[in-house]
Amino acid sequence: MTPQRLLSDTLDSLEETVDCATANSSRSTLVNPSSSTEVESSLQCDEDEHSLLPDDHLTGSGAHVPHAQVLGLPRHPFSAEDAQAIIKNELIRQAGLRYVPDRPEARRFASLDRPRIVSWLVEVVSALRLSDEALYAAVSLLDRFVAGTETFPPEHVLQLLALACISLASKHEEVAQYRADDWVRLAVDSANRPLYQREDLQRMEMLLLETVDWRIRVPNSLVFLRLYHNVLLHQEGVVPADAASMAAFKTCANFLAELSLLYDAFLPYGYSTVATACLVLAEWTIKGNAGPAAMPQTGGAPAIRTVAALTELAGVDVAALAPNLAPCVEALHQLYAQATAPGPDGAPPSPVKLGLLAPVVARYAPSAPPAQHR
Repeated sequence: MTPQRLLSDTLDSLEETVDCATANSSRSTLVNPSSSTEVESSLQCDEDEHSLLPDDHLTGSGAHVPHAQVLGLPRHPFSAEDAQAIIKNELIRQAGLRYVPDRPEARRFASLDRPRIVSWLVEVVSALRLSDEALYAAVSLLDRFVAGTETFPPEHVLQLLALACISLASKHEEVAQYRADDWVRLAVDSANRPLYQREDLQRMEMLLLETVDWRIRVPNSLVFLRLYHNVLLHQEGVVPADAASMAAFKTCANFLAELSLLYDAFLPYGYSTVATACLVLAEWTIKGNAGPAAMPQTGGAPAIRTVAALTELAGVDVAALAPNLAPCVEALHQLYAQATAPGPDGAPPSPVKLGLLAPVVARYAPSAPPAQHR
């Protein structure tokens, strides 16, 4: 059996696991992407207009432009009442979105395959200068696809699934767009030949959309991190007042949140809990207390200020805002220590030592090109 036939048969099998009602409803109004270019125009965001991916494909620069900047929208002044309503709404929306592996094959995927995929997604986002929003949306799509399918993708389909996740996420989060042909060139064999064709990617995208009920923008840890960070900026004594420390606080929180994406240890926690833990640990770190032997206690001063400010404005207690916060902070601190522990000579940890964490650490290294953080 040829590799292409094997791939086609695998996609057939995956499609059969999609809920019949959802699949039939979708197919009644959509043309099969493998046999028509009509879906290309609707799903690919007019990507056939031009290619943004250069010849060396992983050094492109599809620079992210914030939607507010593109639309010329003004930045609204902070409103505690509006922030409270938004937080409560997002807390409701996050319910049911967590991917908690409960079957043996699901646990294997979460512990072995998922970290590799997410680490690769981080590399792609960094190389193509995509936004943080695209990365988190892609990981959310990955988790919700695996949670919604009964047949787990085999090894030879995993990178195609990753491509579909980042391709769809980019369509919704980026202004500059890449073509399907550009995306499939990111997955090549030892002879530098594409592993997949554009039709394979389009078919995987359709399968992914059907599995997640066409929901791409949903709450994730970045959404809560941005909300809570904005709240803390307007609370005296939590976020450092000077510009340099303020920027370091935000960068540290973003770094911690991105680290948490890679490992299944954080899957049981709600997105709000992870975001709160990132802010607690970021405050602790910026104040010079973080280290392998110093872990912030959720009853300590930084946690009190951070959590008290958030719960007061949100109008909910910590059990509703960030359930199981203490073990999440502990797990995140251990991961942070692993990612930042220097070598015997005091040098930063090597990529070999960091393993799958290396792409995330590289994004936040002082000499790294600026990532598309907002």
